[in-house]
Amino acid sequence: VCTHGTCVQLKCSSNSTCPTCYHAHGSDGICVRAEKCCSSHEECRHTLGKRCINGGCISGSSCLSHEECYRGQHCNKGRCIPSTYCCEKEEDCPQGNQQCVNHGCIKKSSCHKNTDCKICHICKESKGGFKSCVKAKQCCNYGSCKNEKYICDNGA
Repeated sequence: VCTHGTCVQLKCSSNSTCPTCYHAHGSDGICVRAEKCCSSHEECRHTLGKRCINGGCISGSSCLSHEECYRGQHCNKGRCIPSTYCCEKEEDCPQGNQQCVNHGCIKKSSCHKNTDCKICHICKESKGGFKSCVKAKQCCNYGSCKNEKYICDNGA
């Protein structure tokens, strides 16, 4: 993007933090311009598997959050994958310890960032590639933990 006459790469954490017609590129954390700008999914239909996200046609399978996936899918390791069961509300999920996210049932402990977890829990990736909430080794209130190397995030 051109800023004050200089080309710069925009850093981002999700598609919504990029300008319109740009999307967050995987783990790079930079905004990339979409091949085609759009205002609806219909405009992207001709490009196989692409959807209109943040005003640009981008691959429907890449994601940084559950909301970027189709209904009944969730974001796992940066890819949209189908949820086992579809739902409208939590009660529709047949297995215990599940929540209804983006019309799909996923484990209640699944998360993307520390603040998705209850206090003093952090979001960590497990063996299956799913991120889940685990209790932190050390809890804290505000600011830093006793060990200055760690910053207090979500009370952990």
